[in-house]
Amino acid sequence: MAYGLKYRNNFEGINDLTNVKYNVLLEIFQDGYAGAVTEIEEMDKNPLQFRLDNSGDTHYVPIKKTSVSINIVDTGQFDYSEFYTSNAKMYKVVITSPVLNWQGYLVPQSCNSNLNYRQPFTLTASDGLHLLSSIDYVPDQSKTVSLSTFIADIESKIGL
Repeated sequence: MAYGLKYRNNFEGINDLTNVKYNVLLEIFQDGYAGAVTEIEEMDKNPLQFRLDNSGDTHYVPIKKTSVSINIVDTGQFDYSEFYTSNAKMYKVVITSPVLNWQGYLVPQSCNSNLNYRQPFTLTASDGLHLLSSIDYVPDQSKTVSLSTFIADIESKIGL
């Protein structure tokens, strides 16, 4: 998969506890895309909402997936139909800031909108960690690897 950057927005985040402001970069990549980058015109007042799947007992469910709702103001810039795809890895989302780095994939057919101009619409992305439970991992027994190499190998199995 060769991903090309299609959409991006740089906005100001704020730590609710300390009131410290910081820059957040949202990037949406599309598999096979080679065109120009489009700057997202306007984000909602609450542009990102992260969720941690807290179902199950922490001792018996070691992999906890995360997801994020991306709230974009409808300015007529988007054709929502492009986000309705059968390919679960068509759009890759990367969020970068001094306090958080996150990657995942847009959930197909997850675009929610009330179809009114200047109202927010929501895209949902998932980190894909839940996919690890269906992948058999057989480490190379012939050599010792570092923890960072081990994690990178696992992430490559789900395409992150």
